Amino acid sequence: MSFLSLAELDALIAAPDRTNWEGRRDYALLVVAGQTGLRVSELIGLNCADVMLGAGAHVRCHGKGRKERLTPLSHSSTSTLRVWLVERGGAR
Repeated sequence: MSFLSLAELDALIAAPDRTNWEGRRDYALLVVAGQTGLRVSELIGLNCADVMLGAGAHVRCHGKGRKERLTPLSHSSTSTLRVWLVERGGAR
């Protein structure tokens, strides 16, 4: 198994076209995935209620074996998610 270097991760996160809705969505997903290490199934299974952006910001997900996992978020990931959730306007 290999992992992305920081330069490769930065290039991946910079790839989405953030001038359109899909690009901003992809950017937010990649930032969270890169910072938390969530599996794709965990990432796409997230709901708005799973994201806590206050003090002690974190993402709650259910992983393999139905185990609940809380993953802390960095300040930059929190900022990205805050903007994305406002843009979504409460949509699922």
